[in-house]
Amino acid sequence: MTELEAGQGAPECLATIAICTYNRITTLPRTLRSLQALRGDFTFEVLVVNGPSTDGTTEYLETCPGVRVLQNPEVNLSVSRNIAIANAAGRYISFIDDDAIPEADWLELVVARLEADPGLSALGGFIRDADGINYQARYVTCDALGRTYFGDDPDYVALLSGDVHTFPSLTGTNVTFRLEDLRRIGGFDEVYAYFYDETDVNKRMDDAGLRAEVLPQAEIHHKYAPSHLRTEKKVATNMYPIAKSTAYFAIRHGGPALGWTAAVERLQSFYANEFKWKVETLAAGNLNHTGFRALMNQTRRGIIDGIDAAMEALEAGTGTGTGTGDGADPQARLARHAVPAPAVLRRANGPDRDLLRLCMFSQDHGFAQQGGIGRWSNLVARGLAERGHEVTVLGHLGRQRPQEFCDFTEHGYWSHNLGRFEREAGQERDCLGLPAIAANASKRMLSEIERIQPRRRFQVASSPIWDVEGAALIAAGTLPTVLSLHTCTGLILPSKPEWRENEEFYRNHVLRVMNAEIQALKRCPMILANSTAILRDISGVYGMDLFDRPHAVVPHGLADIEAPGGLLEARQAARAEGAPLRVLFLGRLETRKGIAHLVPALHRLLETHEDVVVDLIGAKVDEENFRLVRDLCAAWPERVVWHGFLADEETDALMRQADIFVAPSLYESFGLIYIEAARYAIPSVGFAVGGVPEVVEDGADGLLVPEGDERALCAALSRLVGDDDLRDRMSRAARAGFEAKFGYQLMAERLERVYRDTIGGEPEA
Repeated sequence: MTELEAGQGAPECLATIAICTYNRITTLPRTLRSLQALRGDFTFEVLVVNGPSTDGTTEYLETCPGVRVLQNPEVNLSVSRNIAIANAAGRYISFIDDDAIPEADWLELVVARLEADPGLSALGGFIRDADGINYQARYVTCDALGRTYFGDDPDYVALLSGDVHTFPSLTGTNVTFRLEDLRRIGGFDEVYAYFYDETDVNKRMDDAGLRAEVLPQAEIHHKYAPSHLRTEKKVATNMYPIAKSTAYFAIRHGGPALGWTAAVERLQSFYANEFKWKVETLAAGNLNHTGFRALMNQTRRGIIDGIDAAMEALEAGTGTGTGTGDGADPQARLARHAVPAPAVLRRANGPDRDLLRLCMFSQDHGFAQQGGIGRWSNLVARGLAERGHEVTVLGHLGRQRPQEFCDFTEHGYWSHNLGRFEREAGQERDCLGLPAIAANASKRMLSEIERIQPRRRFQVASSPIWDVEGAALIAAGTLPTVLSLHTCTGLILPSKPEWRENEEFYRNHVLRVMNAEIQALKRCPMILANSTAILRDISGVYGMDLFDRPHAVVPHGLADIEAPGGLLEARQAARAEGAPLRVLFLGRLETRKGIAHLVPALHRLLETHEDVVVDLIGAKVDEENFRLVRDLCAAWPERVVWHGFLADEETDALMRQADIFVAPSLYESFGLIYIEAARYAIPSVGFAVGGVPEVVEDGADGLLVPEGDERALCAALSRLVGDDDLRDRMSRAARAGFEAKFGYQLMAERLERVYRDTIGGEPEA
């Protein structure tokens, strides 16, 4: 998306996207971020009408380029909508909520449909629920009493619409109007502070003979966030505006059309249902007695005031036809909301921008505790999204979420989290021979790609070699798939003797996964390596020369930490005041991380350097390695602490204090943990294995020793402990190396070329 200059010679603004917000700082930024991905060969504007927000929304909007912001001093949604109508520069005006996310093709589809049919005045679209998979609304109709009917069949809608008192009801979070028609009926009736505001517009447009439709493909995801009127559990906190709008609509429209008895019965039913729901909410513990009484009092008062407002409108002669009931002349009302300010035009992402549409597999990218592949995938997606590309990441459900869901992340990419893989068992799909548990997961991922492909229109996919998550897609061959190399089953096997000891598991799972890895290496049109070492090592394990296959080497990257400046100086100052020198290990307590070599080296180090303390961060994996760490802590209770798994914030605090980082891994395909240390200006000590020498430059920003040499490991640690100048020099070099080579933005720039080459069928030079 490109921002354009408004004024003479500027292209016509085809559409205004209007967002009416009030105290939604937690959701509005994501909604605005999603608009940057809109496709289309046209110009539009984004207009935000901000109510009297007090949560930081006003200050946030001051920082948003490409967004036109207007203020509404009232907490009244219809007033905000009318401010947008009065000031819109587009031929069409699209309303979406401040907790809604459009699909990238949403506006393109809407504009094309309206341009093709000049007689169409309003257009809605399907709305996904908060989980992003199920529907909140598809076809909705309403009658003159405000009774709503939800359907999934357009023929049913046509049948209902045959009733003169029933009309299409387009939901306010996904509705686009032809601006001149909306202005002609006077916009929104400002009696509706909230609820039924768009339903009333739909009714008056229908009364005026203006046509409305639903375009199923024009999808919005409605995340349904809490607000000043409802809690996270969708429990109302203020029934007054809802009750007032309900009564106002039923009396104003239903009374004259269907009779006063029907209107009164409608309100009796509304009150009875609200009473029933509030009692059930009270019984469920989601509402206290004080809240119950307050909500029912608000309901009664709202009904009375709504009836009064409707009767006043009817008596004044503004309660029927296309007029509004707030007593104002429609055109005068809109005119008073006009604000002299230029539009801020934006260009949608047309074909000229040549943006990528990428699908990634990463099973744990949405977990609270992510592995290396999950973290890498998120940073790749973030970096590419920042460059304007469309990225979707498919993963597994975490244990904390029982229901499948998809979401648009704050960093601008889609995250789909899937489960219930056993449903896929009956599908006959080639999964490169994977064992059933992995094959079913891979088939579920392919099914999701097929579901969303009509609108995401993926050009290329990316699958890690670990678990061969993209096996079903690779076998199907429907998308060119880049295979990213990480530590694979064949490489990890030597450090997992228990796998061979379990003959059935080894034969039916391990060997089948290894075979799938080999098949993926043969079939994928591009192999993506994070180091030259992993190309060499996997070639050796599987007896193939990957250097002869189309491949690219792109080192991993990381996001920078907050406030990186002054870390070394702070540690130097702490040492000057007598603080101990801190050595830190970060990694899971497993054989592959070299625990059996780390512990003896630390014993020797602690014996010879009394001013050293050790922090160990990492989750327990097995009893053998945990026992080694536990015994180390017991031997040095005042100087060694095992922290277990820590949240990012806690890890950050310890990293900022650390003087030396140690990680004697027996194998790392790349060595992301050493980059993590470099971000904090910490020199690393480890074994010269795998891709580690491509990350840590021995003698410059760290010290590397031969694999398994515990004495050399201890000597390297002792050298850094005892030489302040060397340690400081390496600390500065580590930080400089991170800045020059290992930022995630640089990684994304390099990967963009790889994915483009894969689409084009030519390997990167």
